[in-house]
Amino acid sequence: MLREKGYHPILIRYIRKRSLRKKILAFLKTPHVFFFFMYYAIKRLLFCKDVEERENDIKKRSFDLFFKQNITASEKLYNSVEELNRSNELLCDALIVGSDQVWNFPFADSFDPVRFLGFLPTIQRKIAYSASFGYIDLPSGYASFAKPLLAKLSAVGVRESSAVSLCQTLDRNDAVHVLDPVLMLDPSAFDKLNLSKAEDKDYKKYIFGYIIEDSIDDIPWSQLHSYAKQNDLREYFVTCEKRISFEMELQNPDPGEFCRRIKLSSTMYTNSFHGLCFAILFHIPFVVFLRPGGTGNPKNIRVVDLLDTFSLTNRIYDHSKNLTELFNSPIDWQACDIKLNQMRNKSNAFLNESLAESL
Repeated sequence: MLREKGYHPILIRYIRKRSLRKKILAFLKTPHVFFFFMYYAIKRLLFCKDVEERENDIKKRSFDLFFKQNITASEKLYNSVEELNRSNELLCDALIVGSDQVWNFPFADSFDPVRFLGFLPTIQRKIAYSASFGYIDLPSGYASFAKPLLAKLSAVGVRESSAVSLCQTLDRNDAVHVLDPVLMLDPSAFDKLNLSKAEDKDYKKYIFGYIIEDSIDDIPWSQLHSYAKQNDLREYFVTCEKRISFEMELQNPDPGEFCRRIKLSSTMYTNSFHGLCFAILFHIPFVVFLRPGGTGNPKNIRVVDLLDTFSLTNRIYDHSKNLTELFNSPIDWQACDIKLNQMRNKSNAFLNESLAESL
């Protein structure tokens, strides 16, 4: 997206380095820490460590290769604000933070000024693009931390419409609702990821499932299996959750194959924000399963917000709905594309205006 505008973007590699004591204290302050420990203790008992580590190693290699082929990154891995401030490698016209949940406060490193570009004070333009808090309310401590840093940004573009109101409570009244970068790209941009192969016609026989984290037990698996069987669809299932209670082969695609499987599938189901982005972008009929707690769960805010933007909240499954009818109900893709183009124009205008002042 930035390259198309004539810029040469560089990803700053940064991992905050702290003492073990500080890491433990920060971790213990995060919500649900007891359940976190219990989950991983049980996980280690139920799953073979060497198999899991081998799968993770394969996934890491595939992602590392994708990263190397598609991303220009800083040579140095930075570990502190001081290192960033001393660097000659980061002399640039503008800094951009985003997208995704860079401002989500429950993360252990959330109280890190780097998340708000609180370094290199000599840089003229510091821009947030498609940044997300992941919540509609902030604890007072985090609000006090974020407010002065937010004020120093040259321009603020947020991923959820609800975040515009949240920024206003922090006295940032000029925040703009913009699109996630995935939706800023034309579908043809993904062709370079080897999305076209001889066996494409076989992929249309798939139903693609992408479920993340804690929704496994709340999904009507028997109905999904029945729907796939009735429509002669093979099931292709991707998840980072190992705790599944049925026999299904888990897939471990690299980023290119992940996009390819979605683009060439017949239909899909997901609880993932970015899974939903790809469904909208590729015009794939879909059903959304919200995580436990429905609209009251902060993890569902970004998904519901995106569905509302495109007037697609009727694609959310609940137990009062017939899953087959929901899958088969038509989507007005023409209306979606009109809204998508409107939001692209708005997002591009925000970026162009924000970056122009850095030249």
